[in-house]
Amino acid sequence: QPIRTMFSDVINLYCHQLYMRILCPVLLQVRGWPFVAFLMALNTTHQTVNRSLSQ
Repeated sequence: QPIRTMFSDVINLYCHQLYMRILCPVLLQVRGWPFVAFLMALNTTHQTVNRSLSQ
């Protein structure tokens, strides 16, 4: 269980860095609110899945 939690934390950190480095410049260029909303929904879903996995 601790190993899975640590692995999940690493995945979360990696995904967060990926979001920041790749998608933020894209968002700044596109300025598409539907895309931002989709991204936020995707992030929320990702966190929900991780929460259910850690339980």
